[in-house]
Amino acid sequence: MKTAYKFRLYPNRQQEAQLALTLDTCRNLWNKALADRKNAWEREGITRSYEDQAALLVFEKQSNPYLNAVHSQVEQDVLRRLQKFSRQAWESEPSD
Repeated sequence: MKTAYKFRLYPNRQQEAQLALTLDTCRNLWNKALADRKNAWEREGITRSYEDQAALLVFEKQSNPYLNAVHSQVEQDVLRRLQKFSRQAWESEPSD
């Protein structure tokens, strides 16, 4: 038998600010990476992979201080989820 647990978090103000910063940074990273994939496809006809964007993330972290405030594993997970989303969206598109 499987058991499920539900937890409620009660962050203090500092933790709330850190969570908000993390979520905002992840949202911006998702949008920027999605725009990069779209532009690469429209301009060059190529698809960006997770590996391509993870390599670009290293350079982005040097110029964007908000990316340094979030753990790199979290940012990599955002890119992995975008890869999964893109793959599912591509497979579900109806072909004419």
